[in-house]
Amino acid sequence: MINPLSKRYSKALIGSYQGDSNKLKAAYNSLIKINQAFSISKFRDIQSLSNVDKGAKAELIKLVAENNDEYFGRFLNLLIKENRLKLSDAIAEEIRMFLIAQGGVFSGVCNATFEISDGVKNEIAQAISKKIGKNIELSLNKVAKTDDFDGIKVDIKDLDIEVVLNKPLIAKELIASVLQQIQLKTF
Repeated sequence: MINPLSKRYSKALIGSYQGDSNKLKAAYNSLIKINQAFSISKFRDIQSLSNVDKGAKAELIKLVAENNDEYFGRFLNLLIKENRLKLSDAIAEEIRMFLIAQGGVFSGVCNATFEISDGVKNEIAQAISKKIGKNIELSLNKVAKTDDFDGIKVDIKDLDIEVVLNKPLIAKELIASVLQQIQLKTF
């Protein structure tokens, strides 16, 4: 959750990369990796142990971050020193919103239960972009077919957009439409 304290830290990190969006994106990705590591119970356990040296904990976090940038290293040291690593999720969210505002490109995920080519993925992104008047960039993710879902689902969280194309539902609606057309012609 974004709060005034996380805003201060994210503002400081953004300011340290003044105009270098590639390094800021790398810092954002490193924060995401740290957040993912904290979702693992064993990692949290290691970080909460009082008998483990704080320096060793910091080195483990730096290994997870996979970022050798000097500014990011100082930033991580500050978060660790001030016991503010719990803010890394909110800081990452602030940076993500900043990058979106700078680039004007909104990212989303295209989940599909079958193989989709990059061309089809790009066509979906262009169609949504044209419809809403914003640049959309989609990443492709193949998911398993379930009883509830078999098709394509596009999720763009930044814009609160979710588009679901469920194959059985589309087939059912297509059949209903054809039957309706047949009924119209018989009268």
